[in-house]
Amino acid sequence: MQQWQSKAPKYQQAHEAFISLYHRLLREVILPHIGDPRGLLFQRRPTFRCHAKGGASTGRPHTDAEYDHPKTSLNFWVPLTTAAGTNSLYAESSPGRGDFTPFALGYGTIQRFWGAACAHHTVANETSTRVSFDFRVVPRSHFDEATAAGSCRPGAVYGEMDSEGRILLSAGSAPPVEVE
Repeated sequence: MQQWQSKAPKYQQAHEAFISLYHRLLREVILPHIGDPRGLLFQRRPTFRCHAKGGASTGRPHTDAEYDHPKTSLNFWVPLTTAAGTNSLYAESSPGRGDFTPFALGYGTIQRFWGAACAHHTVANETSTRVSFDFRVVPRSHFDEATAAGSCRPGAVYGEMDSEGRILLSAGSAPPVEVE
């Protein structure tokens, strides 16, 4: 995790390669899935998580809107190991239901859920270590500039992708990294 967050030159090539694959996932899988004719906003830097066997719960049930993510954002959760039972992510089936159940996913699968409105959390892990990454997207037609928190505007936490899969630059944003 420290290497992923590091700006050290020796990790830069791996970081750029991952970001390139992430952009490809957004372009080839997520963008067609969302189907918004105006494109989408996407979390520029996915969040990596490691939930170790024997590890405690990593937080209380929460919604991402509590952390200023747009209410129209959708979460995509990608386990890199098998996720089920106590090593998984627990989420409500719809806002306010409180019917938390763990996602059961294997490598190569993606779980979409409405984390901005549906509470989610982890529990003490009694099974096996889980490694995953997650990110958020907002269909461009459903992004409200007037109510968006400053950090969740395009160019900060979120980047922009048009309906053709081109990454757009926003004021204050760095050029996207594209390594194919």
